[in-house]
Amino acid sequence: MNKPPIVIPRDQHCVSRKNIDPDALKITRRLSSHGYVSYLVGGCVRDLLLKRTPKDFDVGTTAKPNEIKALFRNCRIIGKRFRLAHIYFKGQKIIEVATFRRGVSKEEIEQLDLQDDKEAARIMNNSFGTPEEDAIRRDFTINALFYNPADFTVIDYVGGLKDLKEGVIRTIGDPNVRFLEDPVRMLRAVEFAHRLGFSIHPETWEAGLNHAKAIENASKDRIREEFLQIFQQGVSQRYFKTLMEMGILKHILPLIGGYSERQQGLLWDLLEKVDHNVERGRWEDPSFFIASLLFPELKRRVEFNRQTQLGEVILKARELVMEFNKQLTLQVALRAKTVELLSGQWRLLRGPERRGARRFMRRDEFLPSLQFFDILTLTMPDHRRTFHAWRRVYAKEENNRDPAALTRRRRRPRPARRKPLSKEGKQRE
Repeated sequence: MNKPPIVIPRDQHCVSRKNIDPDALKITRRLSSHGYVSYLVGGCVRDLLLKRTPKDFDVGTTAKPNEIKALFRNCRIIGKRFRLAHIYFKGQKIIEVATFRRGVSKEEIEQLDLQDDKEAARIMNNSFGTPEEDAIRRDFTINALFYNPADFTVIDYVGGLKDLKEGVIRTIGDPNVRFLEDPVRMLRAVEFAHRLGFSIHPETWEAGLNHAKAIENASKDRIREEFLQIFQQGVSQRYFKTLMEMGILKHILPLIGGYSERQQGLLWDLLEKVDHNVERGRWEDPSFFIASLLFPELKRRVEFNRQTQLGEVILKARELVMEFNKQLTLQVALRAKTVELLSGQWRLLRGPERRGARRFMRRDEFLPSLQFFDILTLTMPDHRRTFHAWRRVYAKEENNRDPAALTRRRRRPRPARRKPLSKEGKQRE
């Protein structure tokens, strides 16, 4: 790409140093003072230009990882395939510093005649380059903008400023090639569109439709992380609707991609309520999100009524979670919490007047189950009265509980003192 970059001076953009992490500015200043080019890069620049608060600040530089480490005592080099510098600050804050990379063609790798795929990947990920080469190898134009703290300019090599202004998600280069290189980029395109309120460029959208099946080649771990990140953004309903529309979801989660129209309706209602709670800061546990995805199928397999045996529900919930786990690997603790949430809905459906209700209220999973039952009954109004009954009984139980009794420790009886033994080994009288 021979075109000169677009450079926007300080008086023509809204980025202010007041909104930038001072530690990130310290890093760029030290690198610059030692002769290295140093910019703020990626999502933080995008968010600053959109007047949003960046989640974190990343730095790009011409300094190589070992050169960065030599300048910062609080630096640690991480990664084998993709070496990065993490610089640590108080409060467990980490600022990531990456050397500018360039894309390596297949022809270059073939010329090296490497037999080991891991070694080829290491070379591809650690071929250092210029800021322009680094921008070109990024995924979307809006994520390839740089901010130079030395002269307060915004630098654009790929047309990201225009797309940011128009609210468009566009790949850098041919989207058909970029999506086959890394299929997770299709998920990221949908994520950025809904998180930022942007539209997906027609060519990028068409490429996603054409290469939906390629997502089967992506790492399950990366897909899981993308999904859990979406849950935290509060846009999961629109996100999953788009994945289903593009034909991508059925290749990631065939279980959910094959939902009937009725199941989809319940799923969209549940995810809408989940997103609302996330936006209000109520939920952080991803088990609510997984339970929302799976409840429509569990409801199909087990009748949602008071007569259903709880043992059957628990068994079916475990089977369903393990089936889901084969499609998208989950941590053991997350699987266990999801089973508790799902089976807890049938416990709550029975009502607080049933035997064992007070014992259930004292268990750790009761409150999370009641929170999920809240949104569930909003989508199933026939059971809303049961939720309010549980809430009244629980409030009454909490009011009647003696706070001092919860903290009071029961004193153990002191063991009886044994009489000392005489020299002959007999107890003294």
